[in-house]
Amino acid sequence: MSVEQTILTGQMQEPKSSVGAYTLPCGHYDPETQELTRDVEIREMTGNEEDMLASNQVPPHKKITALLAGCVTRLGTVTDKGKLHAMVEQLPQGDRMYLLFAVRRTTLGDELPVREACPECGEKSLFVLDLSDLETKEMPDPKKRVYDVSLPSGVAARFRVSTGTHETAQAKIMKRERADALSQALLLRLELLNGEAPNILAVKNLSLRDRLALRDEFESVEGGVDTALDFECPSCGHEWEEDVDIGNRNFFFPSEKRKA
Repeated sequence: MSVEQTILTGQMQEPKSSVGAYTLPCGHYDPETQELTRDVEIREMTGNEEDMLASNQVPPHKKITALLAGCVTRLGTVTDKGKLHAMVEQLPQGDRMYLLFAVRRTTLGDELPVREACPECGEKSLFVLDLSDLETKEMPDPKKRVYDVSLPSGVAARFRVSTGTHETAQAKIMKRERADALSQALLLRLELLNGEAPNILAVKNLSLRDRLALRDEFESVEGGVDTALDFECPSCGHEWEEDVDIGNRNFFFPSEKRKA
């Protein structure tokens, strides 16, 4: 049995609750009632989610919403599955990323064994990451979902916080491998440019400084989870930072036997 399998076996055998309670960094906001909901309850994954994640019949961009909607059992006072599915889809991207880690932690615990190659000496080593160490960044103003900014060139822009709906639309764009995918991604977020509804040509004509500034504005007002963790090579002592790869199959299926 590998070290990774030993750690995983210990996690599964350790008595723990199959339900986790968390506080979202952004939250679900209803503009009509002006109600902000941040308390969420999650159950552990079952075979339903495992089959869905392993299936080639479900498009990758749909798997995240299906996983989260299946495992979220309560959002505020809402427990109805249909309403929960819609609310999960409307959550900001930062919340959805946070929930992916919450589902993994609730199901398998905080320890995530990974093998990484040192970028300095190339030596591959086992690291056991503690997912509870990931820093959460709360949304500065969780009830504000639309922002007006002035870009370096003087262009006035209005953008909205990205949600699961935008996430799905962007995934479809990337799947088609469009040459203008980066501009399309910006267009999805924009409501106005200099007071007018933007089109793809207007976004393409933005200067690179404006486009970079716009992305910085996106990041500054949105909450989420910082997926970067620090590594130190046990062989040469080199230190580096790397993101936790949630797209890696090992994130949810860390056992070699289960992967097979």
